[in-house]
Amino acid sequence: MFEFFAGLNPVYQALLAGLFTWAMTAVGAAIVFPCRNFNRRLLNTMLGFAAGIMLAASVWSLLIPSMELSGEWGSLKWVPGGNRIHSRGRINCRNRQGAPSPAYRFSKGNSRRNKDFMAEKHPADSGNYSA
Repeated sequence: MFEFFAGLNPVYQALLAGLFTWAMTAVGAAIVFPCRNFNRRLLNTMLGFAAGIMLAASVWSLLIPSMELSGEWGSLKWVPGGNRIHSRGRINCRNRQGAPSPAYRFSKGNSRRNKDFMAEKHPADSGNYSA
């Protein structure tokens, strides 16, 4: 199997690898179809696991390589990676301004808001998607 894959054109290798990762993501996400009610503790555990995976991925593929490439900075070699994380966080926070808060949306006192949330348009969404 590996010899077959290694002998393919790199474009076909990339296509097959992309289709494989898409299929695995679809299979993993399809668990929501047969299961309607999840235990809240299980959901929190899965969310924590996913956050840990993403944190590990950012450390090993972004921070550590940037620290290795900035070896001449001495004790300040954490600055490029830290600057990237800080600027990305600021961009994410700026993009979230104006979006409805999940804490408001799912609080017990706002049950009407919970039912109607999917039917409402976001205030920033004008419906004009032309560039």
